[in-house]
Amino acid sequence: MLEHDMPEKYEAIARQHIPMAPPELRRDFVSLVEVGYDTRSAIAEGQRCLQCNHNINIDGPRCILCGLCADVCPEGVIYMVDKAQVGGDDPEIDLFQSWPRGIAMIIDEERCIRCNLCVERCPTNCITMDRLELERFTPDGKVLLESYKDNVLGQVGQQAGMAIER
Repeated sequence: MLEHDMPEKYEAIARQHIPMAPPELRRDFVSLVEVGYDTRSAIAEGQRCLQCNHNINIDGPRCILCGLCADVCPEGVIYMVDKAQVGGDDPEIDLFQSWPRGIAMIIDEERCIRCNLCVERCPTNCITMDRLELERFTPDGKVLLESYKDNVLGQVGQQAGMAIER
């Protein structure tokens, strides 16, 4: 795992819209509509990338449930939830429900912008932002595509045929 760090003031970097050919040059239905970024625009867009391959990890035993991570989150994607509010078919949820009492820290990974503010705000340093670099292979030498289900459920991606030639 590699340490996560965003460029300074990345959230203020304007989104670079992909340049398009003017309508009069694409009337033949063959010409490309999007002409692509120039070097400067491509670098700027890359700097504002929200790093979707970075995941938040919370070290539960070190967490003091202060809620500062939830307070600082600009997107409001970190929740402290009582166990009575948690349900589902996941084995981890069953384990959590077996505890006599408890609170879960829930993070909506799909809405998280990976700003790293929760990591910086945590007084016990129990939150980390780790970059995942997965490369797994099928028996016939294909590279499995990185996916959430592969991370959580093992070989689900392989069983679903989510593989590409290496």
